[in-house]
Amino acid sequence: VTTYHKDFLQPTHLHLAKQLESEGQFKQAERHYIDGADWKAAVNMYRLNLLWDEALRVAKQHGGNTAGSQVAI
Repeated sequence: VTTYHKDFLQPTHLHLAKQLESEGQFKQAERHYIDGADWKAAVNMYRLNLLWDEALRVAKQHGGNTAGSQVAI
């Protein structure tokens, strides 16, 4: 996809992330969410699975202190 269809790269990452999330492979799903430019979906995935430390980490890394504060609250 990266070589021949760059316009499909972001949707492909998001599709893979959702599939990995449904399989419970959260770390790999996180990587694809971030590569697909949707770090908020990674935060939401962790939040829904009660993995608050991971949600906070992703929010701070990719959204800054404001996003981290919102997740903490």
